[in-house]
Amino acid sequence: MQSLVARVVKTSPGRDGSYTPPSRGTAQAVAAGVSELLDTCDADVDSYDLVPVKVSHSTSDDQESPAVNALVERGDPTAGNGLYVVRDSASPLIVQAPHPVADQKSEYMGAQLFSETDARLFMMAGAHRTAGDGSADVAHRSDSTFAAVNDAVVQKGMTVVQLHGFSSENHEHYGDVVLSDTVGDPSPTLRRLDEDLEDEGFDTCMYDGKKCKKLAGTTNVQAIAARARGAAFIHIEVDAGIREDTSKRRKLMRVIAESLRASGVG
Repeated sequence: MQSLVARVVKTSPGRDGSYTPPSRGTAQAVAAGVSELLDTCDADVDSYDLVPVKVSHSTSDDQESPAVNALVERGDPTAGNGLYVVRDSASPLIVQAPHPVADQKSEYMGAQLFSETDARLFMMAGAHRTAGDGSADVAHRSDSTFAAVNDAVVQKGMTVVQLHGFSSENHEHYGDVVLSDTVGDPSPTLRRLDEDLEDEGFDTCMYDGKKCKKLAGTTNVQAIAARARGAAFIHIEVDAGIREDTSKRRKLMRVIAESLRASGVG
């Protein structure tokens, strides 16, 4: 997973790269392909390769690991439509990384969380958020392929976990990790996650309608769409000090995975 993410990032439009929001037809075609892959473990999407992915499945013990396949966009650079990795699983969990590279290491956090859980889908945006004069910021744009895929696959009863990054230098008193359901009404799953992270030594701030509101994702496009469909949404912001420390970053993802699993989500 990590090497696949690195390869996709390398060919994606960068900070000042060329990016144009996709046509509705292109976005819908990729979304239909991801839906087909979820349903049948197979898909044929123009400008994408279907690639088998080896993932060490931490919860399988001696059982055979479920099949994992990725839709990987062709091109160097690519058009920036994103990476979609699907596991043959009944899990209600979807993991998203909307700001690869811009939120440094968030793409690798997402890959690890996918690997540490039974999540059915990992979604990673296909361009730096500032590419195309900012039009590639998929967390705040509804005209992206990422948004189209989200709208196509997120259903009632699912849980979407979206990973972001921030700097405590710009947000004092926000701790190491900011947790939010984006509306200020923390669910039992979110409250448990907050407690589990605190127990493992992470300083958290959980959005309750007031605290840490600037990083609560209240205008997040995927969150709005998920709630409209009856799905749960967990928005996680991680301080740069954690993201840049490999050991701390990996520990954080392990704790999150274990907490979600204990809540019946992971």
